[in-house]
Amino acid sequence: MNASNLQKLSMKVSSSPRELEQLRTATRMSIYMELKRVADKHCPGKYTKPECSRISMEVERQLCGDPTAPGALPLPPGMQRAVTEVLALIREHESEIMVAASFMRWSKAAGLLMKMKNQEAEVELKAALECDPRNAFALCSMAYLAGFQGDARGALALSRRAIEINPGLPEAFLEMGNAYEALGEHDHAREAWEKAREIVPDAIKLDDAPARTAEELPGRERPNYEVLTDEPDTAK
Repeated sequence: MNASNLQKLSMKVSSSPRELEQLRTATRMSIYMELKRVADKHCPGKYTKPECSRISMEVERQLCGDPTAPGALPLPPGMQRAVTEVLALIREHESEIMVAASFMRWSKAAGLLMKMKNQEAEVELKAALECDPRNAFALCSMAYLAGFQGDARGALALSRRAIEINPGLPEAFLEMGNAYEALGEHDHAREAWEKAREIVPDAIKLDDAPARTAEELPGRERPNYEVLTDEPDTAK
């Protein structure tokens, strides 16, 4: 698992639900294999192989934010302590796993945003940034949320941080433009939107006709990247 490659792939496939879901599946498998390695190293002689696998699965569940399966039996106290210890080891020494977990939390949040479940999405985004504070995608999504909630200055600060980390992320420039527009800084807004269009020509349509106001240019719609989630489509 390579954190920088994961971030590059995230950017490349962020507009393709099918490719993004494939990346999620591969990432999830990589996380599990890495967690199994850590658990096997940390718990030799203390637990059987099936117990080590169960510890790995619980750590994975907590990192990726999955709910406990209905009817699942709680871990014995000793195994729960092992989960806590493995989590601490990972957070301190396994940055690659944390970046991957951050990607999983962000992708879930983006799907929730598409369904207008902003509060749930915000929880996932905060968790994503706890795993990896340099997750530019999560910062960009937080900027969207801040702008949607009327906090234009917060959205501007978040979009700037995202751009510092990933200058090639068009959504960050779109959110920056929206924030500037909300603050009445129309020229800066247009510059940001133009930058987004330079990165992805079809990302935004700018019209230089005087009759068209800046407010009409991008609008505040749902994020234009669709992400599949673990949540069933029937969920409301």
